[in-house]
Parts: sequence; structure tokens; C-alpha cells
Amino acid sequence: MLFLRNECQRVAVVGLGGTSKTQVALELAYWVKANLPRYSVFWVLALSVATFEHAFAEIAKVVPAQQRSKEEDIKALVRRYLSSEAAGPWFLVVDNVDDIELLFESPSTLSGIYEYLPYSEAGRTLFTTRSREVAVLVAESDVVELEKMTL
Repeated sequence: MLFLRNECQRVAVVGLGGTSKTQVALELAYWVKANLPRYSVFWVLALSVATFEHAFAEIAKVVPAQQRSKEEDIKALVRRYLSSEAAGPWFLVVDNVDDIELLFESPSTLSGIYEYLPYSEAGRTLFTTRSREVAVLVAESDVVELEKMTL
């Protein structure tokens, strides 16, 4: 979905805990690295604001984005850079984005960590979540549901 259809920039993988959502995302990240070497690959753990901020701080260390001031929010810096043409093609995994309040702070706003997620014609984002509501909010109809695997 992400790499065959040009109009699909965001996909969500949804399923109960233990359905291998993170494993699917990890396999896709390795596939991108092996088959689309011009893509930068980034991984963001969204269990909490702290894990999200840590991931963005790590991304800021490897992208050539310039901080405008010491007070500038690193999350905004990373979003601005990845949303620019200078970033080139990238693949971002936002893993374990289960908490709708962390994502949006309130259902009627686009604040919370969502406001820091980059968007670019050259970028692709994969979300993993246990929440169908979150999946639809971040990826609209581009949702893949995983069921518990059987032996």
C-alpha cells in the first residue's frame, strides 16, 4: 500500500496485543532498507510523550536540520525538516500509538504528538496501534487489521 500506490502516504496496522504488529513494521522497515536504499528509515516509539520526544531527539541527531534557537522544540524541527523537499524520501514507523489522548490531547483538536508528525509527498508513515479509532484517525481507510496468528 505504501510503496505501490502513490496516493497512499499513511497506513495503520491495527490489532490486539500479541498480533505481531511491531514485527510486521520491523520487517517492512528492513524491506525498505534493502529494496529502497534512497529512503531514510526512522522509528518512533509512541508509548508516552517521553518516548516520542526521545525518538525525535535521536532523529534530530542524524538529519541535517538546523535548530533556529536553543528554545526551538526539537519535535517541531524534525517535523519541519522531514516535511521539506530537502529530506528526500523517508519511511517513518510510529509504533504503539495506542492512546488517543497522547495522539490528539482531545478528540476535537490536532494537537498532542499528532501535530509533530511530518507529511511529505516523498514520505511514508506506518502506524501500529491496538485502537481501531486511532487507526482510522491517522490513516483514514488505509488500515490493515491483523488477527491473532495461529500455529
